[in-house]
Amino acid sequence: MIIKFITFLYIHKYILRKSTKARKFYYQSRLNIIY
Repeated sequence: MIIKFITFLYIHKYILRKSTKARKFYYQSRLNIIY
């Protein structure tokens, strides 16, 4: 679980630097995980 958390933070930082397209994809994947 710790590794997953680290990768999650890494992906979050990486996407914050990307365009809005990547952000939309990121939020969609987050919603999929929640539901």
